[in-house]
Amino acid sequence: MWRLSFLKYRGLFISTTAFVLFFILYLLVNYSFQSKTIVDVSYSDTIQKTYSKMSDEGLTPTLLNDLSTIRSGGIVKLSINDQVTLPSLEKQLPDAVGILDSLVVAANAHDEALASQHMSDLSLLAIAKKNRSVKLLKTLQVITAILTLLLYFMVIVQLVLRLSKTDVVEVQSRKETEGIMSTISEGIFLLDDSYEISSEQSASLKGMFKSEKELEGHFLDFISAYVTQKNVELAQEYLELLFGDRVKERLVEELNPLKEVEVNIVRRDGSFESVYLDFKFKRVMVESKVSHLLGSVNNVTKQVLLERELNETKEAQVAQLDLLKSILHIDRNKLSLFFNSTDSILHEVNDSLEAQGKNFSDGDMRTLLTTISSRIHQIKGDAAALGLHRFEFSAHDLEDSISAIKTENKTITGKDLFPLTTNLRMMFSDLEDLKELVNKFSGIQVASSTGTSENDLDKNAVDEKADISDSSSQDIDIHSSIEKLVETISERNNKRVNLAVSGLEPSSIPTYLQNAIQTIATQCVRNSIVHGIEHPEDRLAAGKADTASIEIEFAKTSRGHILKIHDDGVGIDEEALIKKAIAQGVLTEEKAAGLSAGKIKALLFHPGFSTQAKISIDAGRGVGLDVIKRLVDEHDGKMNVAYKQGEYYRFAVLFP
Repeated sequence: MWRLSFLKYRGLFISTTAFVLFFILYLLVNYSFQSKTIVDVSYSDTIQKTYSKMSDEGLTPTLLNDLSTIRSGGIVKLSINDQVTLPSLEKQLPDAVGILDSLVVAANAHDEALASQHMSDLSLLAIAKKNRSVKLLKTLQVITAILTLLLYFMVIVQLVLRLSKTDVVEVQSRKETEGIMSTISEGIFLLDDSYEISSEQSASLKGMFKSEKELEGHFLDFISAYVTQKNVELAQEYLELLFGDRVKERLVEELNPLKEVEVNIVRRDGSFESVYLDFKFKRVMVESKVSHLLGSVNNVTKQVLLERELNETKEAQVAQLDLLKSILHIDRNKLSLFFNSTDSILHEVNDSLEAQGKNFSDGDMRTLLTTISSRIHQIKGDAAALGLHRFEFSAHDLEDSISAIKTENKTITGKDLFPLTTNLRMMFSDLEDLKELVNKFSGIQVASSTGTSENDLDKNAVDEKADISDSSSQDIDIHSSIEKLVETISERNNKRVNLAVSGLEPSSIPTYLQNAIQTIATQCVRNSIVHGIEHPEDRLAAGKADTASIEIEFAKTSRGHILKIHDDGVGIDEEALIKKAIAQGVLTEEKAAGLSAGKIKALLFHPGFSTQAKISIDAGRGVGLDVIKRLVDEHDGKMNVAYKQGEYYRFAVLFP
């Protein structure tokens, strides 16, 4: 860097150095001449004063002593307050030595006339020497002044002229640069190592930010008005990397936080415009060091939106293809039952939302949401059993919305339920898409609610769906659905499970129980895998096989039909269950102290109660067992739960 500065200003460096050397030389010469002149003046003044003293006092011994001192050199006292130190006469005025000796001889002989004559001659020689010194000093000063003027005209004027020419070139270059910058459509600017925006920038930069003037100031302060604080902090770290010389530029390009970043630009009318800007930075190297960063900005809004639209279309096509693949392997009767059940539940939920009145209290609203959540959870379980994951996740999103309303509002009103209508509408839409795919590709003609609103269910459609349900539910294969569910849930939760099923053949299950049996089995299996069964490493540590087992048995007895579901997981930790119930406000510590075994088991079926710490697609809302309890109650069944901590969990339900 210093070499570049020297080359640029070498004329100024050279001229300054010349002036300094010339001035030092002048001081040395001037000091020498001035010192000599001072001595000559002092010598001349002393001799004249001595001459005047001789004229006034005559040839006194003091005079003879002064003449001797002048001859040999030393201190001469002209008066009480006037004395001067002189060099020897032989050194100062070698031609006057003879005159002074003759003066001393005449003085010793008391020849005043001759002594006065010699003193006059001595004085004239001293005055002549003084005048020559003064003249020489003045001549030196005149020569110095002339040389200074010559040096000024030879160096300074030439330097100024050269700098003027350079200024003209720079002005011309600047005009050319401005001309180039005004034609570039890309936003170009420079940043120095303190992140200050240079005045060199393209005209299009102002248009990108809807600014009347050029960008200026600190770059990070400037972009903080358009992007998040997090992006500003990341941008600072990225710029620090670019100004450093330890990392290669191409290796950190992917770390750029201002790549295709969304910013809100304020238009001149005060409105906002959301655009996507792509910032890029390149190093400007000088002598192997990073001098500046060349920044460029492009408005990539069209490209980003187009790419996003293409991705959404691609994702939709992939999702539709995945959905098609899944339904092609699903039995016709299962799909028909799912369509009818889901459509019925969605309309039931929609009617419940419309039925809530202005006089509903917060408690009424929460009860309504719990009921809706239970019904939606049933849809999620049925979809999971069939492998319809798109519908499973849509139901999960609706559950998330319900949970958010409960937790974010101290008092729930009708307005708080509006977000649920959006989720519900999406589920209606997903259901219609699924029906359309089935009708197109698998030849299964199902009832469609097209032409009916979400608020009014057409009676003819209800009758038609009921007919389909009656005719198709007799041959539902629950066994294969549960097997597929076990495979999906265990893989999703990183667990290993063997499933053993007996008595779930379609011919063994009464028509009126098929839907309930499938839903109950689905919820129980889900709970067993998520809550009860350990991970393989935990099972091995407990002395168990790394693969767990779930057994499902359905049979007809003298008392009715019985469904049993058994797993060899951790069972139920009653102490942990009670603590969780107290923490969630289901129980008070006083009531928990005297809780019976039956009451402890009843906690499992309490709406919204879950021992799962984190909510996931498979568990954590405390709704699954509530769904089971509702279905059992609807069919006048009886439940029984048995467990042993660390060994097993068994659920049984008897349908009369």
